[in-house]
Amino acid sequence: MDEGRKINLNTTDFKQFRTEGYLYVDKSVFIEHLLDAGDNIILFCRPRRMGKSMNLTMLKYFFDIKEKENTENLFKDLYIEKSEAYSERNSRNYFLSRVCIGFFVELY
Repeated sequence: MDEGRKINLNTTDFKQFRTEGYLYVDKSVFIEHLLDAGDNIILFCRPRRMGKSMNLTMLKYFFDIKEKENTENLFKDLYIEKSEAYSERNSRNYFLSRVCIGFFVELY
């Protein structure tokens, strides 16, 4: 385990983990697997606290063209930085949609 790294259980924002020095387990190979799959629609169904939101924010920062200049350092020293997908990221356009149903569940 990295000495001096903080552990954060309260946020699921990839950018916050990477910029504020929190302990982060590299799951960026997930991006490469998604791109290699070639699926048109992907639905993530996992139990609570299994990394869905963290992976979605990682995808957001990876593909968001508006954030490109601000996110170059987020992927530094991660698996995906050395991947062919990283060099091709500007030539690909994807629509990312995130729906949080937790709010609706609390209503009932």
